[in-house]
Amino acid sequence: MPHPSIRFRSALLTFLPTCLLVAMLAFAARPAEAATITVCAVGCDYPTIDAAEFNATSGDTILISDTIHTDSDYISKDLTISGLGSGATILQAAGSRGSASGRVLTIAPGVTVTITNMTIRWGNELTVYGGGLYINNTATAFVDNVVITENDSNFGGGIYNAGTLTINNSYISNNTAISITGSSGGGIYNTDVGTVLTMTNSTVANNNTN
Repeated sequence: MPHPSIRFRSALLTFLPTCLLVAMLAFAARPAEAATITVCAVGCDYPTIDAAEFNATSGDTILISDTIHTDSDYISKDLTISGLGSGATILQAAGSRGSASGRVLTIAPGVTVTITNMTIRWGNELTVYGGGLYINNTATAFVDNVVITENDSNFGGGIYNAGTLTINNSYISNNTAISITGSSGGGIYNTDVGTVLTMTNSTVANNNTN
């Protein structure tokens, strides 16, 4: 008859690998934690939003650490794009309003993007839509603590929304819709087919249509 201590050791040797396997499976099943990826000219993870987005995973945050960051980007993942504050981070498409020739941010169809804590300025899309921000159909955008100013386009100088847009604690001003054949929505142009616009504690003022 086996000694009791032998039976105990045998059971323990069987039990420990089983526990280890269960622990490994549980750890592997845990979703990866969202990362914060920094963007600035020198000393950050990447020098551009485009490079950061390419290497990001849905759910990550791209943090712009520059005081002024010049970029024009197409966001095609579920991400948060954040600055250090609307008075501390400026995201612009060009070095001046007069030299701008592209939109600041485009949100791809089907993704959900949060834009927060920054100023968006000097985007220009006079032949199409949305100088500062363009939200494609089936896209969802949350804009929080953002100043959108001094952008120009044919329709939607500041924002062109064809998806679902929620704006909180933000200020949209001094944007212009310009066209010799007709333009609309100096501050925001919200299309009328399946779009949703919700605004809270926000101001749209001093925008122009020419």
